[in-house]
Amino acid sequence: MGAVVGTFTVVSAGVGAVAGAFTSTVAGAATVAGALAIAGAVATTSLLLSLYIIRQVRNNEQPQYQPN
Repeated sequence: MGAVVGTFTVVSAGVGAVAGAFTSTVAGAATVAGALAIAGAVATTSLLLSLYIIRQVRNNEQPQYQPN
């Protein structure tokens, strides 16, 4: 009986370890995905801001027609 209980305990511990590893992997993937999403959002914001600034500078560089 003790051997059966011991085997069950080892199997349960093994299953728990696998489940824990899977959970960690999923959490890690979610963290990476979240970091990539944040990085993408920052990059997109930076790009749009840069394009906006460039457009403003170009608009300011164009000679303005001023009637006399």
